[in-house]
Amino acid sequence: MGYMNHELFIRKHKAMFRGPFLEIGSKDYGSTINLRAIFPEQTYVGIDMADGKGVDQVLDLTRPFEEIDAT
Repeated sequence: MGYMNHELFIRKHKAMFRGPFLEIGSKDYGSTINLRAIFPEQTYVGIDMADGKGVDQVLDLTRPFEEIDAT
């Protein structure tokens, strides 16, 4: 999820971006912009440490790589 300035920049320069997209820290707390909606035709995966709206996979990137690779 992004903030308003991020959304404005991405919408203005949308043609520069090509998927697939990986959003780290994607949980929607109710006050963020849904960047995924800007690219509905692209593969877009959201990861976060906690489950919630906007999260496709719960993943703690602070864990050892061996544990991350096992998920």
